Amino acid sequence: MRRISLFYMVLGGLQLPDRFGGTWRASVLLAVAWATASCHTHPLDPEPTPSLPSLIEECETNTARVCGTWGLIPGTLTYSATWTNGSRAIITVVQLDERAVVFRRRDTSGPTSDMVARYVAIPDGNTVQRGQVRWTTGGLTFFGIWEAEW
Repeated sequence: MRRISLFYMVLGGLQLPDRFGGTWRASVLLAVAWATASCHTHPLDPEPTPSLPSLIEECETNTARVCGTWGLIPGTLTYSATWTNGSRAIITVVQLDERAVVFRRRDTSGPTSDMVARYVAIPDGNTVQRGQVRWTTGGLTFFGIWEAEW
C-alpha cells in the first residue's frame, strides 16, 4: 500500500502536493531544472557597444555660432568636449546609428557651467546637417541648430 504524504512543496509560489514521498519532489525539481536550462540554450547577449567615432567636430548656432571638439573617452559611451567660447562638458551618447543621432550634454566648466543640452539629428553618413539642439542654463531654455562631422 502506498503511503500518500501530505507534505507540500513550494515552487515559485505554486504549491504542488508531494504524493510519492521524495520521488515527486525530485522529479519536479529535475523537470524545472531541465526546463530552465533548455530556456537558456541561447542566452541573451548584452547589447554590443556601438562603434563610436574617436573625434567629432561640431558647430551649433542660436544667436551666435560656437564650434566644439568632442573626443571619445576610451571604453565608454561618453565624450570630453571643449568649445571655442571656453565651455567644457561631458557628452553622453544616447543613440548613434544610421537612423538617428542623439547626445546629452552636461557642462563641467566655462561660461555656462550649469548648462545641459540635448542634440538630435538624422545622420547623413558621417555628418549631421541642421540637427536640433536644446540648451538649458540658468533656468532658461534655448533652441538652435547644429552640424557635425566625424
